Amino acid sequence: MSDPNYVVITAANSQSTNKAGLFTSMGDFAKECVGNGAMRVTYGSVISGRHPNALLFIQFFEDYLVLKK
Repeated sequence: MSDPNYVVITAANSQSTNKAGLFTSMGDFAKECVGNGAMRVTYGSVISGRHPNALLFIQFFEDYLVLKK
């Protein structure tokens, strides 16, 4: 596997208190992202600071053309 050249970071807020359900959905979305060209996807939530409970996705791509699809 080659090294990623591009990184996309997405943050979102959710009003849901069901963390287990959110992480299940995030895992499903991560698999979909990999199926559509991401080399790897990391996800989680912020636990402190200015935006506690914010959801984060970090997607790694080898080629910019995948992002343009």
